[in-house]
Amino acid sequence: MKLVKKMLTGTVLVSMVFATACSDEDEETGTAGFETSSVSVSEDAGVQEIKILLPEALSASTSLYFDLETEAALNGDYKIVTPSPLTIDKGAEYATIKIEIIDEKIIEETETITLTLKAIGNNVAISDDETKNTFILEIEDNDVAPTDDLQIDLTWQMDDEDVDDYNLDFFIAYNVVIEDDMVEEYEIYDISENTSGFESLTIPSDAPDQEYYLVVAYVSGSKAVDYALHLNGAGFEEQVVDGEFATSDVGLAMFYGPLNKDGDTFGRYAIGHYRLK
Repeated sequence: MKLVKKMLTGTVLVSMVFATACSDEDEETGTAGFETSSVSVSEDAGVQEIKILLPEALSASTSLYFDLETEAALNGDYKIVTPSPLTIDKGAEYATIKIEIIDEKIIEETETITLTLKAIGNNVAISDDETKNTFILEIEDNDVAPTDDLQIDLTWQMDDEDVDDYNLDFFIAYNVVIEDDMVEEYEIYDISENTSGFESLTIPSDAPDQEYYLVVAYVSGSKAVDYALHLNGAGFEEQVVDGEFATSDVGLAMFYGPLNKDGDTFGRYAIGHYRLK
């Protein structure tokens, strides 16, 4: 009986050691990573839920840190619903990063947003596989340039800063009177004053035939701003007019023109730029 007992005890000990070894190995090899490496969606797809799978259910709540890199504009092209770090609740087997795509009118190229996992609390390891620790969200533009109308988009970008930290408005003017490169008088044909994101206006083919000016106003902000007017339709194909405001230019407006409309065509002579007096 003693011999049998010793043998059984030995068997139990061996089993326990083997189980412990397997458990340790699982902890070392079990890693967190994105459920999929990439996805391509249309600009009108709304909120995207990007899932990160965990190696096991969490024993306690923790934080997940990630980096975001993109040429798209924060609050111009997308919004971060769940910023880094995000909290993962106890018992969770996965985490979700949410990004909202803004369905604006701007005509633009396909844009990408790249997410990279950086750290997770509770000693949760992140996969070394780039297809697991990196996720690419591709956003395809759903806007089409008009044929006879002229669409003008105003965009601006300040590196990785929020476009809503700077408020630029856009309007189209006519009956503009200029003296010594300064605008003395004008009338407004149309205006775009979005409180968030970029600005866009259209001069339709049935608009009155006259000279039009494109006007960019620096309403509020605290730094210098580079901006661009994008012209599409009515014979224009992504013609870009660049400009900039200095920090001290808050409250000023720049006039670009004239654009001479004649039926469904616009004169293409050089566009001058003038300050509002």
